[in-house]
Amino acid sequence: MKLFIVRHGSTDQLENNQRQTNDSQLSDQGLDQVRKIGKRLVGEEIDYFFCSPLKRTEETAIEISKLIGKKYILDTRLREVDHPKSLYGAKLTDKIVKKYDKEKLNWLDKLDWKFLSEGESLRDVINRTIDFKNELINKYIDKNILIVSHAYAIRCFISSCVLGNIYTDEAMLRAVHAVRISKASLSVLEYLAENKYFYINLLNDVTHLGEK
Repeated sequence: MKLFIVRHGSTDQLENNQRQTNDSQLSDQGLDQVRKIGKRLVGEEIDYFFCSPLKRTEETAIEISKLIGKKYILDTRLREVDHPKSLYGAKLTDKIVKKYDKEKLNWLDKLDWKFLSEGESLRDVINRTIDFKNELINKYIDKNILIVSHAYAIRCFISSCVLGNIYTDEAMLRAVHAVRISKASLSVLEYLAENKYFYINLLNDVTHLGEK
């Protein structure tokens, strides 16, 4: 099984120094980015195509779908971390965002930390991406899968692929924070059934954007 993992492109809110919402749309730059990654995927043999249901990821999937000729399937397990509503759409200079940025340091050593005790913890995201990963192994072991998702969801997913379903909190925290996922990046993982390991063939590649 080979996994092609794509993060959505840039959004208007990101470019205007605002926190994204579930309805954030791709900017003109973001559309250009995802068309470039779509062109890169042309010629790859994709059997199944899964996508987060959030606006920016579905817009990314739509553009890629046009180019590769493959329909996508929405899966809520691929969504970004659920946060308190007060964060969505806030400017990066707002007090609530500054408070979040300061307290977010708790994520460095606590898988169960939640901002304002609401939304999801990293462990919540890890658990749903593990569930998605297990389903892929059980149902699509000999298939090539394209996934469009978000930065933290991808970081948790890749980390769970490498570490497996049983992990120490310290190891998982180190893995999640070590994996960097840029906008419109491509990562490629391969699962070999004979040894039950995932191999990272490509991580956070953006050469299709003309960037290093």
